[in-house]
Amino acid sequence: MVRYEKDNHNIHDDWVYNGAEIDNAKVLWARDLDAEQNAKLFAYFSDRKVWLVTPDSDNTYLEPYTPPDSPALIPITTEHVLDEVRSRGAQLSIKQVS
Repeated sequence: MVRYEKDNHNIHDDWVYNGAEIDNAKVLWARDLDAEQNAKLFAYFSDRKVWLVTPDSDNTYLEPYTPPDSPALIPITTEHVLDEVRSRGAQLSIKQVS
């Protein structure tokens, strides 16, 4: 994830670029967006480790990703998971266990 500063980013210094076969790329670059959009990305690439880089800061380095100004874990509902599964065209049945 690339987190740019809102008021201090040079648009000509962009770190986000991916090749055509994004699903097979060893490294995937993405802009840090809002929690809902990030959750969709994380769900799609759930087998990936997410790192954060902040290139607009004076000391650029990689660190494990944490959402800005929010808890470290993003809660998702069952409905979010079902929507993601449906969007991929997968069939899913749920059995409630008592």
